[in-house]
Amino acid sequence: MKCAIATLIIGDRFLNPFNYSFRPGWESYCRRNGIELVVIDQAPDTCERSLARSPSWQKCIVHRSPLLRGFDRIAWLDADIFISPGAPNIFDEVPAEKFGAVNDHATPSHEEHKLVTDLAYEMWEAAGIPFYRSAGAREWYKLRSIECDYGEVVQGGMFVYSPALHGPLLEHVYNSYENLGDDTLNHEMAPLSYEMIKAGCVHWLSPKFNMMWICCELLHYPFLSRPEMLPGRLPLTVKRKIVEYMRQPCVRAALRNNHFLHFSGGSKYYKYL
Repeated sequence: MKCAIATLIIGDRFLNPFNYSFRPGWESYCRRNGIELVVIDQAPDTCERSLARSPSWQKCIVHRSPLLRGFDRIAWLDADIFISPGAPNIFDEVPAEKFGAVNDHATPSHEEHKLVTDLAYEMWEAAGIPFYRSAGAREWYKLRSIECDYGEVVQGGMFVYSPALHGPLLEHVYNSYENLGDDTLNHEMAPLSYEMIKAGCVHWLSPKFNMMWICCELLHYPFLSRPEMLPGRLPLTVKRKIVEYMRQPCVRAALRNNHFLHFSGGSKYYKYL
């Protein structure tokens, strides 16, 4: 089967960081596994409705691009995902008839997800960052105007699909749902998750294939954003200097322990790789 890793990047503001920091790892991964890399720099849909909402929606129709014509399988990756040098072939992990994705509400595990969520809420509240608080997947969907009892949520930053099988369902998501509110409501992620789970076609992957850096930081390296947490009675200025030296080894350790490390939310920690 002809397989491609695809992403959509519009504008030099986003393309330049991708080419410098992320692309070399993607190219190496693709060469090693016989996969094509397709970076699309023009939106597949430029109608007024499309331009009025986040470009993130266009991942649902990226297979429309002439650059992806003829591919049997596509792995969509957000452009802020770093691929570990030892990552296995993602297409080997997903049956061809399935839609492969990571359960956002079980990353790194169900128990740890709840802990990470509580820690993130605490951090965002202290920093005055707007967010919507939800207790579990059902409430998460409801906040996004979807009523269901699903306990899983497709993390929309990475998924594997067959255009012939899943393209029509992705097009349905794109055409039938509208953007809700701001970035905190995750754009297309809720309807994409809902429709794919409802269709019964999701194959759940290891969280290592779409590990959020914020999960790693809050669970294992919380001192990176709160130097005062470091043990000892050193002055805070000294602790801050220590943290600066520790940022790179922490990010590298997170990458070694995962396959795809996702720097969502505008995190700049990828620069330490």
